[in-house]
Amino acid sequence: MNPPDQLARDPYEPYRVKEPLNTSLLPSPVLDAQPRVIELYWKAWEIAWRHVLERNDTPQRRYIDPGMNPGTTWVWDSCLMAMYCKFAPQFPGVETLNQFYYIIHDHRPSAVKIHFADNPPLFAWVEWQYYVMTGDVERLKFLDEHRYLEKHFNFIDHAKRMKYNPAVRVWPTASRHPLGYTWQGNTSGMDNTPRGRNAVNVTRINPRGQIGFNLIFWLDLLAQQALSARFIAKIAAALGQAEKSAKFEGTYNGLVDLLNTYYWDEQDGIYYDISRRPTWWLRSRHKQGKNIMKKVPTIASYWPMLAGACNEHQAAALAAKASDPNMFGTLVPWPSLARCDPDFDPAGRYWRGGVWLPTAYMATKALEQYGYHEVADANAEGVVTAMVNAYHDVEPHTIWEVYSPTESKPASHKVKGSKEPVRDEFCGWSALGPISLLIENVIGFHVIDAPRRCISWRVHQPGKSGIKNLRFGPVVADLVHDAGKIRVSASEPFDLLVTGSRGETLQKVPVKKGSQSFDLDIKKLE
Repeated sequence: MNPPDQLARDPYEPYRVKEPLNTSLLPSPVLDAQPRVIELYWKAWEIAWRHVLERNDTPQRRYIDPGMNPGTTWVWDSCLMAMYCKFAPQFPGVETLNQFYYIIHDHRPSAVKIHFADNPPLFAWVEWQYYVMTGDVERLKFLDEHRYLEKHFNFIDHAKRMKYNPAVRVWPTASRHPLGYTWQGNTSGMDNTPRGRNAVNVTRINPRGQIGFNLIFWLDLLAQQALSARFIAKIAAALGQAEKSAKFEGTYNGLVDLLNTYYWDEQDGIYYDISRRPTWWLRSRHKQGKNIMKKVPTIASYWPMLAGACNEHQAAALAAKASDPNMFGTLVPWPSLARCDPDFDPAGRYWRGGVWLPTAYMATKALEQYGYHEVADANAEGVVTAMVNAYHDVEPHTIWEVYSPTESKPASHKVKGSKEPVRDEFCGWSALGPISLLIENVIGFHVIDAPRRCISWRVHQPGKSGIKNLRFGPVVADLVHDAGKIRVSASEPFDLLVTGSRGETLQKVPVKKGSQSFDLDIKKLE
């Protein structure tokens, strides 16, 4: 038994797994030019392991907790944590997502409550990334058998009709309309965002009671539903279900058309939320009248890019803003609110400019979708460098919930002028920086694809770099570059593609089982 004062200090203690973290199962990155980054990498796994819990009063017995309190869990925190857990078989990444499937869709009782059931719906995107990393077809069959991904897609469309569920703390606010979705800051995850300034956020339309107010349609939920439809279609195709795949492709195309018809501002070159008076909407079914752009530039504008909604012109405009110091290319890249906005706070102030790892990761992957690897990698390195500096220079020496966009330190809290620090020991989704962004962007392993037995590596760091003990599907591999030569050791054959700044293949090497080395074509890399 733990003494009461110890439980008060550490409420997680009764639920932590008892076995120690087995680091021999984790990939081991190599980056001689930045040894402090490697130190933070191992620290992130250490903190994250302390949030792997095991309990008998939840439908999923073992899972990873977001790191806020052991009695509550969040959808999008858990989805984003699975994005680094995919590198580590010891960590219950997608297994954690079962908790939400079981509670929301199977109505199983749970002592741990879901805070917002209509938090960003990222399940299909994450499940596909896990499949690409592991090649686990049985996981896809499990999802298909229970129809969890389709059920959640439909749940978001009808969230307001959710029956009472004692394991959900806050009633859903998402509501589907012909123009898109109404939503709210807290349920979107962007708690104190200034989106929707000077407008009333409503989630139900009452033609008598709402006359004269503006409805806010949130671009991110529309884009996230498009993202979900896209990956439900891909999963169906992987399982040989052509009809289902075509159905969700059609749904995806319809949602993308909405995004580009109503939410893209050609003059500013960015996606914005929109608003419309309910009386206009009710009378015209959105075919007449003018929609009002709510011109608050936030990192949410990159969700459509991640969903593949952009044409080349739109993608180029968003990529340019990623490097613009007056937009999202701040000293610590990827602020949640563009620096040019009047509500931007240089100290971060949560979603008034704070750099959050989940949205930084999302926007980085969005750039990659369109071949902007050089910008993506530079921004990722800027974020990770700030995390490393904060780890060494700020006490306690740890990983934080959110970071300042203008200094290498934690962001300020929600209240204006507050000096209260954000949460520490936050792994949690903040481990995405020193784990996922390090492996995928700082070192440059942009694609690790188990079904295709393929790795794409943009070799761009000085000195020795690479990774050892990387597991994908049945393959365990070491890949290390030093002085123009790559040495590879592999348990099974695979293809290694050396890529350039736009993701183009510069050199293809069929890697055989065993150890080998080859010279890089330096001229192509220059």
